[in-house]
Amino acid sequence: MTEPQMTDMVLRARGLSVIRGKKQLLRIPEFSAAAGEFLAITGPNGAGKSTLLKALGFLEPVSAGEIFFKGRPVKTARDVLAARRRMAMVFQDPLLLSGKVMYNVAVGLKLRGIAKDKRLKLAAHWLEKLKIAHLGKRNAHTLSGGEAQRVSLARALALEPDVLFLDEPFTYLDLPTRAALVSELKEILAETGTTAVMVTHDLNEIPFLADRLLVMMEGEIAQTGPVNRVLSYPGNICVAEFLGVSNIWPGRINGGEPGRYTVTPAADKGTVLEVCTGWDGGYSRDRDVSVCIRPEYLTVTTDKDKHVPGTNRLEGIIVEVYPYGYSYRLKIEAGTGRDLKLVALVPAAHFLKPPKLGEAAGVYIPPEKIHMIQD
Repeated sequence: MTEPQMTDMVLRARGLSVIRGKKQLLRIPEFSAAAGEFLAITGPNGAGKSTLLKALGFLEPVSAGEIFFKGRPVKTARDVLAARRRMAMVFQDPLLLSGKVMYNVAVGLKLRGIAKDKRLKLAAHWLEKLKIAHLGKRNAHTLSGGEAQRVSLARALALEPDVLFLDEPFTYLDLPTRAALVSELKEILAETGTTAVMVTHDLNEIPFLADRLLVMMEGEIAQTGPVNRVLSYPGNICVAEFLGVSNIWPGRINGGEPGRYTVTPAADKGTVLEVCTGWDGGYSRDRDVSVCIRPEYLTVTTDKDKHVPGTNRLEGIIVEVYPYGYSYRLKIEAGTGRDLKLVALVPAAHFLKPPKLGEAAGVYIPPEKIHMIQD
């Protein structure tokens, strides 16, 4: 999804500020979320992610700024109530009430004055949709973590919100439960056209779920854009490091033309890398830059009879091997003087034999995957 247009914004904020005591927790000049968009918000602890979520959902008072819902400013208590009736929130902790599961799912509808027959019908529908219809008569406090979070989602979706806020809803779930629930949520939101705004630290689920990624740093929006663009082309070194770009080296552009350049890493002046940006980023020759590439984009081989392709092929030595799930995280010293320090994340299935310390390795750095940040 591209950046939201003014005409299709469901939620917008302008000049948003939250101050507690003498500390400013939030400084947001502009924020927007479009109809049907899934927006993921990430950032370090204390960056203001949950504060932003609660402010947008009118659960946190703001010190300054305006919030617009469906194009209309939300100013009065009546405006806030009307907007909140079209929103729902799911937290890390399911926060279920004492009583049966069916009661928990229907309670929000009851508070909104929905007739009993209709609210029970809606509750039953969402219990079925989230594959927990068999739990309807169970006491909510006897559920597993995954079951409880499904009930929490059912309760929120039963309200048929225009905007669904999610504050790290999958944090405490085991991997299979998490994967299943993430997949089901994606399908449900696509079916309903609900706008979703989710805070998460899990970079693995963001590309699957989200259309757009917003990175927060120290109460401000550091970068926002389509997920793959932000992950692959971070706007500054702080964002790059947070997003897991393990390879960041000082370098200098020594030649090229718009969209295609050559750059020399400062640590290894005998190495020249080709960089293919595919667009004119305003780079110029003899310009200092930070050269960035994600570790999973590197191709690594330890098979002497198998050569990695391309002009950016380097020889190196493996200096650290760290099993990482079904992958290996490798540290490699490469380049003409072994002065270029690389980190690669390579699927275990790529190797015939597990890589070893001190083993020679060939490394290919795809030119189109290199990103340069101008210093």
